[in-house]
Amino acid sequence: MINVNIGVLGHVDSGKTSLCRCLSEVLSTCALDKHRQSQEKGITIDLGFSSFYIKKKKSQTSTSQTTTSQNQHGEIQNNKIVPKHGPNKNECIPDQNDVKKEDINNDCEIENIQNISDENELIQICLVDCPGHHSLIKCIVMGAKIMDMIFLVIDINKGIQKQTIECLVLCQFVKSDIIIILNKIDLIPLHEREKKINTMKKKIKDAINRTSLKKLSYYIVSLSANKKNQNDNEKIDHVEIEENAISMCRNNPNEINPRFNILKKEKHTSENINELIELLKSVIKIPVRETNPSFEDFYFLYDHSFEIKGKGMVYTGTVIKGKITINSNISILPLNIKGKIKDIQSFKKKQKEGTSGNRLSFLISHDNIKNLKKVERGIIVHEKSNICNFTVFICKIKLIEFYKKSIKNKELLTCIIGFASSHSYGFFFKKLKTDPEKEQTINGHNNGHNNGHNNGHSNGHSNGHNNGHSNGHSNGHNNEQNNGQNNGERDSTCLSNNIGFDRNGNYLIIDEVEYLNHINDETVSENDLFEDEKDEEIYFLVILKKKMYGFNGEKCIFLKNDENINCRICLHGNIVDIIKDSAINSQINNSTFVMNKKPCLNEHEDYKNLKIMKEKEKIGLIEKVIDNTTLLCKNVFTSSNQVTAYLTQKIYLIPLEHQKNKNVCKTATIGYIAKSFAKNGKFIVHFDDDISHIKDNIKSYIIMIKYYKDIFTKKKIFM
Repeated sequence: MINVNIGVLGHVDSGKTSLCRCLSEVLSTCALDKHRQSQEKGITIDLGFSSFYIKKKKSQTSTSQTTTSQNQHGEIQNNKIVPKHGPNKNECIPDQNDVKKEDINNDCEIENIQNISDENELIQICLVDCPGHHSLIKCIVMGAKIMDMIFLVIDINKGIQKQTIECLVLCQFVKSDIIIILNKIDLIPLHEREKKINTMKKKIKDAINRTSLKKLSYYIVSLSANKKNQNDNEKIDHVEIEENAISMCRNNPNEINPRFNILKKEKHTSENINELIELLKSVIKIPVRETNPSFEDFYFLYDHSFEIKGKGMVYTGTVIKGKITINSNISILPLNIKGKIKDIQSFKKKQKEGTSGNRLSFLISHDNIKNLKKVERGIIVHEKSNICNFTVFICKIKLIEFYKKSIKNKELLTCIIGFASSHSYGFFFKKLKTDPEKEQTINGHNNGHNNGHNNGHSNGHSNGHNNGHSNGHSNGHNNEQNNGQNNGERDSTCLSNNIGFDRNGNYLIIDEVEYLNHINDETVSENDLFEDEKDEEIYFLVILKKKMYGFNGEKCIFLKNDENINCRICLHGNIVDIIKDSAINSQINNSTFVMNKKPCLNEHEDYKNLKIMKEKEKIGLIEKVIDNTTLLCKNVFTSSNQVTAYLTQKIYLIPLEHQKNKNVCKTATIGYIAKSFAKNGKFIVHFDDDISHIKDNIKSYIIMIKYYKDIFTKKKIFM
């Protein structure tokens, strides 16, 4: 059976849980606000899970091609009533809150999912009911990790609200079709309904088409998920239902048979729910899962856990990758507890194994259950898993379009990976763009690079040492990076798996990620707006407050905790390199979380050639023109000893008014520092080109020395 996880997102009180109540056939963890605090507050406060089933022809269940940017379904006038389905009684692993099962209508039985014709494929739809309140944003973002498709619920009477925008951002992460549901149409008078629906559809289309979401396929349907039947005057009855809870040992006749008091709620009807289901059948795409999953790759995010006395602990969650079977030995993180899986179920049906995308419940036995610390969410992996535990990692990020602000280095952010979150800060950097000759110089391969002067025998020397013999020194030290050498064996569990990032590379630090550099809707084509855009790659060196678990390639999301902005989700990306704790300075590992500390990556063998540099410059004045190719300059150094380190380095002659132009060096006249002059820091500069034209106006020109400083070692690097 195919499982598809659909997230139900929307602003608070838009009717998400009511929609799940209409659709659900089997209730699972925290479904329909079973949490006690949810009932007290009247809002969803945790992820709720339930399921229903649809049948589709097998020829249609294969992953289809991406459709055009939008496909709108018009308003449906024929109202249809969809009966509410009750839960499956053949349950084995009970939910934590089963003693408070509510909202169960026992009038309808679940369709026998075994009686399926050969022409049809059964699809299990797992609904992930997410909170809508702004204070529960982390819970909502965590839910996006397990979604294959999204139902975006909008109250048609209120339109797009603050949390709706953040839900649209999550749609961008999932990168799947969106069904936008205009709910509560029953509150609109009949004579105004059609006009109101068409107006809201136009507003939504206009809002989406102004963003990168227009590349996704989206569909709009209007309905009412909770329409009261005014002719129903039935009194509230207490119905006593006998259910089988569980016997965790198979074929055990001593099963526990508790009796539950179920409160039968007022009957509600729904409008146009059948049309939503038919639309879902026609547009659903089967997610691409792993073809050859392995036990070692097993990665399970659990969202709820509870104890069954005498049996073990039950963990409910979703398989992200890999596979697992009964009697497999596993590790529960972050508790670091070993255990064995005794039973596997999916929506109260026993399973032999679990694979990617499945919503499962595990019954796990382990020795120290009495002393087990309660952890609401976590990870379960195979005992031989190579999952990493880290506080520092590098990810490739993109700025969220809806955030509409720039983000500076070392800002305090909340990082979310899987179901875990931590305060963090970091440093943005990008690949250093150089021409081929410069690239050879910094990487130690230059053979005959002319540094603005032609001595006839220079081979890429950078600071005047070993003229005619140097093969690409970068700053007087023999940096042999990218010289055909491997930088040692890397830890197999934390290797960089992204071709774009190079541990031997040269990168330029970015003071801030600017919003306007990413979104320019008039100059950027449609193909450049979304994930496949050909922008320069921006990386983020992240330092976490607490350790987290994860794999390379895993998605990471960053939040900015600011109540005054419409979208708190500011960055998203994928991990490209995980840095072992042994690779960074113990000063960071063993101390409290202190902002702005830099991990000393250069102290570790794997990262000794990685350079993240800050661009620097020195500005000086021209004292006089000695001849047509020689200048005497000042105001850069204070002594002749300082000049020595800069001998033979490039120097640029630029007009004073172009000083602030970042690209001025591309058109400037290039020379080199020949020697010091006197003892007060003055120096002689030689040029290959004729510079006699500045003789009568030397005050209108300045000289500039550009270099880089490694943020880890603080050493100067010349290009």
